[in-house]
Amino acid sequence: MISLPGHDGQSHDSTVGRDADAVLDQYPEVERRILLCAPTGSDGRTAAKLLTGAGHEVMVCTSMVEVGVQIARGCSAVVLAEEALGTMTVPTFLEVLHQQPSWSDLPVIIVGGRGEAVQWRLRRMANLGLGGNVSLLERPFHPETLISTVEVAMRARSRQYQVRTLLQEQKESELRLHNIFQSISEPFAVLDQAWRFTYVNRGFMALVPRGRRGIASLLGHVLWEQFPKLEETELGKFLQHVSATQVPGVLEFEYEAARMWLEVRAYPSREMLALHVRDITERKQAAEQLRRRSERMQLLSELLAQLIGAADSQTVVRDLFPKVAKNLDVDTYFNFMLAESGDHLVLHSCRGVSQEVQDSIQTLPLGTAICGTVALLRQPIIATDIQHSTDPKADLVRGLGIQAYACHPLMVGGRLLGTLSFASHTRPAFDEEEIEFLRLITQYAAIALDRLKTTEAMEKNAQQLGVALGAAQLGTWNWDAQTDAMTISERTGEIYGLNAGTYPSRSVLRGLLHPDDRELAKSSAQRSVETGCDYDIEYRVRLPQGGYRWVAAKGRCVFHLDGSLAGMLGVAQDITASKVAEARLRESAAAAESANRSKDLFLAVLSHELRTPLTPVLLAADTMEHDAELPAAFKADIAMIRRNVELEAKIIDDLLDISRITSGKLNLNLESVDVNDSIRQVCAMCTAQITERSIQVRCDFADEPGTVRADSARLQQVLWNLLNNAVKFTPEGGTINIRTERLDGHLRIQVQDSGMGIDQELLPQIFNAFEQGDIRITRQFGGLGLGLAITKALVDMHHGTIAAESDGKGTGACFTVTLPLETEVRAPASHSPSAQQPGRPVSLHLLVVEDHADTARVLGTHLRRMGFTVTLAHTVADALALVGEQHFDLVISDLGLPDQSGFELMRQIHAIRPIPGIAMSGYGMAEDIRKSREAGFSQHLVKPVNVTRLEEAIRDLVDGK
Repeated sequence: MISLPGHDGQSHDSTVGRDADAVLDQYPEVERRILLCAPTGSDGRTAAKLLTGAGHEVMVCTSMVEVGVQIARGCSAVVLAEEALGTMTVPTFLEVLHQQPSWSDLPVIIVGGRGEAVQWRLRRMANLGLGGNVSLLERPFHPETLISTVEVAMRARSRQYQVRTLLQEQKESELRLHNIFQSISEPFAVLDQAWRFTYVNRGFMALVPRGRRGIASLLGHVLWEQFPKLEETELGKFLQHVSATQVPGVLEFEYEAARMWLEVRAYPSREMLALHVRDITERKQAAEQLRRRSERMQLLSELLAQLIGAADSQTVVRDLFPKVAKNLDVDTYFNFMLAESGDHLVLHSCRGVSQEVQDSIQTLPLGTAICGTVALLRQPIIATDIQHSTDPKADLVRGLGIQAYACHPLMVGGRLLGTLSFASHTRPAFDEEEIEFLRLITQYAAIALDRLKTTEAMEKNAQQLGVALGAAQLGTWNWDAQTDAMTISERTGEIYGLNAGTYPSRSVLRGLLHPDDRELAKSSAQRSVETGCDYDIEYRVRLPQGGYRWVAAKGRCVFHLDGSLAGMLGVAQDITASKVAEARLRESAAAAESANRSKDLFLAVLSHELRTPLTPVLLAADTMEHDAELPAAFKADIAMIRRNVELEAKIIDDLLDISRITSGKLNLNLESVDVNDSIRQVCAMCTAQITERSIQVRCDFADEPGTVRADSARLQQVLWNLLNNAVKFTPEGGTINIRTERLDGHLRIQVQDSGMGIDQELLPQIFNAFEQGDIRITRQFGGLGLGLAITKALVDMHHGTIAAESDGKGTGACFTVTLPLETEVRAPASHSPSAQQPGRPVSLHLLVVEDHADTARVLGTHLRRMGFTVTLAHTVADALALVGEQHFDLVISDLGLPDQSGFELMRQIHAIRPIPGIAMSGYGMAEDIRKSREAGFSQHLVKPVNVTRLEEAIRDLVDGK
């Protein structure tokens, strides 16, 4: 029986049991139970109550069989009364305990007396194999003794759980670490505190110098003993530092034994030092390449600045060579320039060869050696390992002991200036980046040399011009339209009795004029600014010492690219001594004018004032040419006048077209067009020129229709340009073949002539703007060289291609245009001339508003001959008065009228009553046409207007189109 002294049936506050919760927290929920077995039920309940009061979970078992079952389910301790341990129950109980895990030692507390029977039972349990976690609690005992004994036993088992957990965690940690080591494919090693190798993988062994036999040759051995020289190296000091400071570190170093760069990452701890090694050779090489590339870009910037600031063409390459040589490890260069004759090269400068060699290569025929071949082909040549080369073109440089040689042509805008070569006596080749670097250097040098050459020519011309101006006693002046400032040269200052320099206003100089000449000079300058005409006047200048000097002043307005006025440039001459000097002055002015003719012409053709005078000339020529009463002897002269006016108009149109194209403002009105019909129409348009030159034109059209999606007018412009070119460059009696062919969803158009042909070197440039290949062509045939450039742009806008072929001069040329065929069948637009032949004119009353007297007169005369009634007006006010008084069927009006614009006129006429109108203007941009439409004009004709186009416009309005 269990004897509990002092037990009065009340629960005791056991201080020993205060840690019960902490003890129980060490066990899983099921294993927290305490099993209690006492044959006497009241004793078992009393003990259970005490343990429960101390915070323990207690299960009372009625027999040892039940104890065995519950032990298998889990418990934290077993409390048994000695009476429960009968002779037959001990072996069974021991068998249950033996089934517990080997790491577990279940606490068993036996409550009994001090008698011999109890001791015998304990000895018997020990003999049968019960573990050492058995304790005896003798009766009688205090309640807290029972609680304390149970909790001590439970704490012992708690420590067993902790040991088990730590052992398991250590095992898992070792397994994870092993797996991590095994997963590392890059070189990896582990050293212990004594610098012995404890782990080495195959990657690490690959870095170890040859002679080691496998990983086992390092494991267990001390690092410094295996590699005695390592300790004083950068790597050795790094490892010692990381181990001493216990701070991870990274070291990058060049491993010369394997010719590679390595990155070592060291991870220290109290027990070991882990080393992770990576091959960073590629990264280092990439970084080195990036550094060299950056250095070369910086060098290019420095060289470009040096070339831009160069002032002497003789020293351009010589001054940049030292920097190039240092960066590329080259020791020699040769700079040849093309001779004026164009058939050989002249040595300009060189470095790295003896004076004797320089004297022997002062000239080099094209096609000779490497440089001559580069100049002939206009292509670079890169020669490597020259000392083992058998190429005869390398004989010259091979004899100089050169190993690698890079020669590039000096080209600017398709022009050959010469060649530039860099060479090395030590290295066998250049890599691709170095070759590209040399190409850029050559390109920059070419630009610098060309600039210096141009500058030197300009300085020479300026000197010659200065001599000419001095000889002619001419002074120069420059007026700035924005500031009104006048800048005069020294000679002009002498003429005016002033110091050379800049004056704040024109009024300063105008105040020196004779009172009678001031207003004339002012109005003449104003007229020049407003109309763009030349400033040309003679006036008298009052001298400081008294009296007047006659001065002839000439000037020309200069415009910005946007058309706004920039100012005026001019010359002044003292003509007091002799009027004879006037002729010389005109010659000098003409020479100066010739130097800027292209620019002045470009500015002039954009002017409305240039188009306006052409209209009456073209209308008069057309009218007179078709006048049956005109003597035949005059018709050839009239035809000549018409052709030249049309040529002038064509130049204007070409310039405006190229402007629209480059600004992206040229729009296409696409429709279905039969190319064969368009070719027939263009041939009809050129009939006069073809017949005049006795040229035979043959047309061979594709069997199936060649319908494309195109702008009919622009397609005709393309075909007319090609046919007109063929006619222009084909001699009398020659032939022109026009052929169309369907091919792979495209239509190919070929125009082949038997004319003067095209030089092979000029073929790549033939479609460039202002390009005619040869200045003699411009002089012989005229024009600005825009036709083919416009043609190519128009073909490109139609998603087509154009190409030119020629075997050279005298062999003719063939132009091929390829356009995509229209996939969807549509009815082609009809542009047959026969369909547009005018019938008998309808009697209409026309109001012609034109302030240009000649245009108004000729236009009125022609319209009257067509059968129309014509009334002329010169201003908007006159026109509106006539509209209020008379009935008009059609209005033909200029846009630039003296009092108001033609736009305003049309708006006011429509406010009175709707009358169809045709606008005529020298402005023909898309914006101008849009404004005309918005103002109410039905048609917009660009001056100069020919008879045919005017008749078509009137007929369209009459027919209601």
